[in-house]
Amino acid sequence: MKVIDQNYSILGKVQRHLKPSLKSLTVKKSINALKCLADFSLKREQVRGLPFMLKIESASMCNLKCKGCRTGAHPEIGTGVLTADEFVEIVEPIKEYLLEAAIYIWGEPLMNRKHLPAMVRHLTENNISSMISTNCHFLDEAMSKQLIDAGLTKLILAVDGMSQESYGQIRLGGNFEIVKSNIINFARIKREKKSRWPLIEWQYVKTDFNKRELPQAMALAEELGVDFFTVLPDWCRRDTDEKVVKSRARLKKIRKRACYWLWSSIAVQWDGTVYPCCHTANNGRNSFGKMPINEIWNSAIYKESRAIFNNTGDGAEKKGKSVCFRCPM
Repeated sequence: MKVIDQNYSILGKVQRHLKPSLKSLTVKKSINALKCLADFSLKREQVRGLPFMLKIESASMCNLKCKGCRTGAHPEIGTGVLTADEFVEIVEPIKEYLLEAAIYIWGEPLMNRKHLPAMVRHLTENNISSMISTNCHFLDEAMSKQLIDAGLTKLILAVDGMSQESYGQIRLGGNFEIVKSNIINFARIKREKKSRWPLIEWQYVKTDFNKRELPQAMALAEELGVDFFTVLPDWCRRDTDEKVVKSRARLKKIRKRACYWLWSSIAVQWDGTVYPCCHTANNGRNSFGKMPINEIWNSAIYKESRAIFNNTGDGAEKKGKSVCFRCPM
């Protein structure tokens, strides 16, 4: 089991995404990714390749009200689910270039029980790695079997604690015993099916309340055959925790040179609205509009956003047109 202490590090992100993405690598996809990365390095406003990473919201609602999560904190934000047909339509223009599609943003993807397995299967059939992050409350036996049979590449378990007392400090409204039972059963079903996939990552937000239970969680993860155990900093203390503040400052310096999202990845909400990244999704004012990904990718708003990072962008004149001018990260 690989243990990753992420702390907003670029290396941590690479470690988490590289292995599942390599599963779907082809010559055509490699050439496309290299074009994007070359244009990223040159800070070109017009990108010659298409996005090779997609984050798409299958369900925007959630059963929990976790601390630090905008979905639970802002119930006024519109909710809905993406249908399998809508998903296919969104993916179609870039399916030959996609390495990975994460079928979640801020909602709980397993609440889209009707369509989620079909989305995963469509990605598998088109040689695209798939990833889901879940709070595990709806990861029952039937859903576990459907996801494994559909060919899910990676499953992220968002579990922070080994007792109801500590777990409930972050996952407000959550039931730890249900979560624990579901992840144990998922690991069992995967073993019984003798399936290599999905890779399993356990994400643990370390806080003052649950840090003493971290060794127990790691021991259970090892026992269950978890592939990655990622320790995340306490997002609620992002402005006061010294380690987090330093990590964010380091990332900010990197992103001032250029933000990789604008050259490699794209985020799409359940209603088809396009955003430059997952951090800006869930707020209509931040959207880049609605149109096929291959058309919007080099649209005026995208070019203006990329121009922020080179000498051609007039920040004073264009301020307010792109959320990237007021990046929340």
